[in-house]
Amino acid sequence: MTNDYAIQITKFRKELDERLRSADGWLTVVGLTWLKDGENPIGSANTNDVVLPPSVATSLGKIYLLNNKKAEIQFTDVTNVKINAAPAKVGIRYSLFYDTSDKPTIVQINSVSFFLIKRKNGVGVRVKDSSAEARTKFNGRNWYPIKKEFVVNAEWVAHEMPRKMLMPDVLGNTNEELSPGLARFKLDNQIVELHPIQENNSLFFVFRDQTSGKETYGAARFLYTDMPQNGHITLDFNKAVNPPCAFTHFATCPMPPPENIVKLSVSAGELIAKTQ
Repeated sequence: MTNDYAIQITKFRKELDERLRSADGWLTVVGLTWLKDGENPIGSANTNDVVLPPSVATSLGKIYLLNNKKAEIQFTDVTNVKINAAPAKVGIRYSLFYDTSDKPTIVQINSVSFFLIKRKNGVGVRVKDSSAEARTKFNGRNWYPIKKEFVVNAEWVAHEMPRKMLMPDVLGNTNEELSPGLARFKLDNQIVELHPIQENNSLFFVFRDQTSGKETYGAARFLYTDMPQNGHITLDFNKAVNPPCAFTHFATCPMPPPENIVKLSVSAGELIAKTQ
């Protein structure tokens, strides 16, 4: 293993850790509530449909979901409340744009913020708190030692047309994704095939192996790669990472499709989080 490679992987892992610890990282996610159609009272009191951290007003206002499509919010208390960085006003109905839009609406109250997410099963309110204990007491990510033997030069088998692949998620949904091909390689003298989906100009693999639930996160790990070149693709399992749901119960992570459940140990990349 060259020193340059070790420096590259160390830098990659440090940057991941910094993003996770950031004021907007996954460690700040403290809530996820699915909205019902119509009125959804919101505030820190337990009587609200959407319960926020105790630092927020007991009754902040109401979120209105109209036919599970359009969403609005109206505030009854605007103490320190900003909506898209502008001070909020009482009595005005503000439109709420989902995380699937180019500019999702973000409501901020001191260290607490929330926004709407749109998923197959409905519309939810994702709540963050930069003062969350999970963030302030985080011990850092946990990794296997860097192992050059887990940098794999795989054969890339492209499909003539992207093929449908069923990918479950932690919410119990099964999502239909398109896979442009598969990576075929040998590990421990066994032939392995992994099927990715394409995200912009990279490939995204969700896989589970025989270390899952023992040394690594039980649900799955993620691996991003560059696009294949000349019929080959590099899979660097030293960069295999835990999904967001390893760090918060309020993430909506994909699970591996059946094709990506590997019957051998991939003992490289990220281990179970120290906080678990």
